[in-house]
Amino acid sequence: MDRTTDTALGRPGAKPDGTPHRVLVGIGSAHLLKQVSDHLATAGFQTTATTADGRETVITYKKLDGTVDLVILDAALPGQDGCTTLAALRAHDPDVRAILVSDTDDQETAFKATALGAKDYLTTPLTPHDFITRLADALN
Repeated sequence: MDRTTDTALGRPGAKPDGTPHRVLVGIGSAHLLKQVSDHLATAGFQTTATTADGRETVITYKKLDGTVDLVILDAALPGQDGCTTLAALRAHDPDVRAILVSDTDDQETAFKATALGAKDYLTTPLTPHDFITRLADALN
């Protein structure tokens, strides 16, 4: 069976109880935000909020108070970059699950992100199958 459909209700965005995984998306690029949002919706994830600034992402995460299953961060977020945002999120919640996405394949940023606890570092273009599979891996 295809890994992206091997979940409850045949939807990779669903938890075992059938409710959708809740995702906070912090992406500054309108094009990247649309691509990520489309992939999330198709797979059955629930986007709880979107932010376009690193500091706003941290504030929003704190307001959502433990209801977020995964955070997707743009490595080049305005205000503070994705790695700085991830560090702030981890200071608040050491168990936060986050993935960084980038328009560039910057190995230094990828290394820094994983050292800070990112579950993955993805570069665009994001193919739906690969993107969703990597999200499912991050949630397991």
